[in-house]
Amino acid sequence: MSCKNIKNGLINITSNERIINEESFNKVQKRIRLEKNDVLITTVGTIGEMAIIETNDINYCFQRSVGIIKPNIEIVNPYYLYYSLKNETKQISTLIKGAVQKCLFINDMKMIEIDLPNMKIQNKIVKILNNIDKKIKLNNKLNNNLCYVK
Repeated sequence: MSCKNIKNGLINITSNERIINEESFNKVQKRIRLEKNDVLITTVGTIGEMAIIETNDINYCFQRSVGIIKPNIEIVNPYYLYYSLKNETKQISTLIKGAVQKCLFINDMKMIEIDLPNMKIQNKIVKILNNIDKKIKLNNKLNNNLCYVK
């Protein structure tokens, strides 16, 4: 999968995705194993789209157009990191390089500064923002299911 599969905080997997054999999948997994709570960011093309892996059932991998950030869950709530990075689009835009093909190098992302309150505060913030996101997703689902009659 590639950066086109990450949009509006979601990982979109369709039946049209390229399928690789198990050997190739295992080779990619040796390089970087996707795990629950990994924060994904698109680094080529539409740069800065983000999502978080919410399940342990991962049977896919990404091309290099998607950066994978593995949060240390002892010091940062993965969702807090996700929301904080979504809020740092200006900082992220300053790190984009390239004349023809714009690119965000994952090593450059280490320069992004975010506030890191204690876990209790992080968890409170995440709870509020998760509830808002759930309501947005529900509203989007309802809107997509509306039938208009002329």
